[in-house]
Amino acid sequence: MGNVKNATSAPARERILEAAATALTQRGYSATGLNEIIQKSGAPKGSLYHYFPEGKEQLAVEALAYSTREWFLMLHSIMYAANDVPTAIRNVCKEMAKQLKKSNWENGCPIATVTLEVASTIPAIQQAADNHWKDWHTAIREYFTLHNLHVSDAMITTSIAAFEGALLLSRAHRSEEPLLQIGETLAMLIETLPMRQNPEGQKKE
Repeated sequence: MGNVKNATSAPARERILEAAATALTQRGYSATGLNEIIQKSGAPKGSLYHYFPEGKEQLAVEALAYSTREWFLMLHSIMYAANDVPTAIRNVCKEMAKQLKKSNWENGCPIATVTLEVASTIPAIQQAADNHWKDWHTAIREYFTLHNLHVSDAMITTSIAAFEGALLLSRAHRSEEPLLQIGETLAMLIETLPMRQNPEGQKKE
């Protein structure tokens, strides 16, 4: 997430979603104003309620879905470009550290800020957050399975929690080090995981 596409490069609806996604990532739900989103997106006045007739809550839910898709595309491209899982984990953390620094420590996980702020009070956003974490859990399991590694649900949850915590610490300290440290630690931990076995009990090649 970052700079909003200009008026000639994307439809108004997409620009509104991108502007909302960036604001939600950086400042959360309460501090994100609809007038600001219109201004940042360059969309015509009145278009927000045309595309999102239910108002801010609908916009937030759809913006979170939009940013989650962008987030997963970014992670997918980094992870599947690597030759092995430990390298992929290191590369993801390095790239996130780079992007976080480039954003002046404002960007991070597209849904974490909103989850902490209003997931307990706005059911639709709680559901969006729940979907995000479940999708991430599934994506990690599929990636590890592709690389023939046996990984438990607890290990996946630990990895996500460590990564999210590192993002938070990097923002708080305005430093890349927490992300780089977690990337290295998770990579070393993953190197100890057992290989999956086929039904005959033999390790796959």
